[in-house]
Amino acid sequence: MKRRFRMIGLFVSLLLTVPGWSQTPVPGALPVRLGVGGTAPPGIGPLAPQGTPAVAGGTLPAAPPSSATAAPTGNMSADGAVPVGVERVPLRVTDLTLKRLGVGTDTPSWQLWHGPRLFRDFGPDEMAARAVFAALRDQRPTEWFSIGTPRPLVEYGLVNGLPPLMPARVLPGSPGLVTGPDGQLANSRTLSSDRPLMQGLGFQTIVPIDLKSVRVEEIRGVWVVRDDHNLLINCADQAAAAEQALRAIRRHGLNRLGIVGQRRPVFRCLFAAMDDAVDTLPEPIRRHHLQLQSEALNPVGLAVPGLGYVGLVYHFDPRTLTLRKRGGQWQIVTDDDVVLGSFGPAENSAAEALRLLQQAQITAVARYGSLTLLFRQQQVADRLPLYVQVRQFDPAGLRVVTTQGNRCYVADQGRHLCDCRDPTEGQTICRILQAFGCNLLGHLGPTPRQGLTFFARHP
Repeated sequence: MKRRFRMIGLFVSLLLTVPGWSQTPVPGALPVRLGVGGTAPPGIGPLAPQGTPAVAGGTLPAAPPSSATAAPTGNMSADGAVPVGVERVPLRVTDLTLKRLGVGTDTPSWQLWHGPRLFRDFGPDEMAARAVFAALRDQRPTEWFSIGTPRPLVEYGLVNGLPPLMPARVLPGSPGLVTGPDGQLANSRTLSSDRPLMQGLGFQTIVPIDLKSVRVEEIRGVWVVRDDHNLLINCADQAAAAEQALRAIRRHGLNRLGIVGQRRPVFRCLFAAMDDAVDTLPEPIRRHHLQLQSEALNPVGLAVPGLGYVGLVYHFDPRTLTLRKRGGQWQIVTDDDVVLGSFGPAENSAAEALRLLQQAQITAVARYGSLTLLFRQQQVADRLPLYVQVRQFDPAGLRVVTTQGNRCYVADQGRHLCDCRDPTEGQTICRILQAFGCNLLGHLGPTPRQGLTFFARHP
């Protein structure tokens, strides 16, 4: 009997000493408390489809038409198998090491290594690298899953086939731990020696996931994993990755999303917690927060009249653009690690291009296939400096050309303008250029193959 009380006392001490996790909301996130109690409100339901707005004078719609449609059903693997697009690797936290490395003349970066294999590269963000290192050591996974390409969109770990578990949080002033009819601590029956507890270390933000309403929807031209309370994971144009994340959440009961990154999420990790309750906000406030999250999505689809959403638009603050050297190439990158252009070994060319983008106050880049559009405050870039290499063309005379060697490209009066994979993509590129009134092909860089090539318009 004394031994039984001693074991219960140890478990109570463990729960009471688990530190609280950060409740700092993501910009525009629904400010829910991560405690126990509350009932999930009904979903807001799909937004009614709206007509695609006309693009006047090369304007990028400030708020593209909201849409919420179910994700298409993809080919999923059978239970127990890893779906295509999901990377699974065995992991031992004792083999993880954090290093600051620079190969040759490349910009040094903080890297997490698993034995002889590079696990993650965090660039100059030392704080994020140390936070992820702490999160992995806290979870102690035996295998690690990454969803999305080329960079992981979301990740999760398993310990002998089960996710590590975060204990229910004991709030200050609570009367005590809840016991079941058999006198055992609530949820204690789910614990085992093969499923360690975790504390949520390393995460700047932890967002609850409502397993009853979690789903995949297309919102503003991108696939989003969401529930009735938050837009959780922006999977961009990767519908299959969104499906795979949803499948993992439902299969393993992953009801928490941990996020590392203060200015931008650099690491998203799914895991499980004992309590699955999500606090409820009044319906008008809940809808307002969801609308704010929808407006904050980055990237989003490019809205084109008559086509709907195509490609992706990445928004950024031009003041946060930086230079870095990777693989001997000087690059201009956004705060979200989107590479705008690679300029080869010529640092002066990259620095001059960066100065131009910042002076021109470029705030977004849209990409579809080989097409790149630059935007300034919702307007396609115009009034380019004289030293920018430009070529003028007539958007009404664009044609798609297919050669005998199966090469396909968009041509202006028979002259090559840009490549395309097939005639369908070429026709879409033509319609995008015509819709935004683009009539200039600009280039920044030392050679035609190095730098940034983009389309613009002459006012």
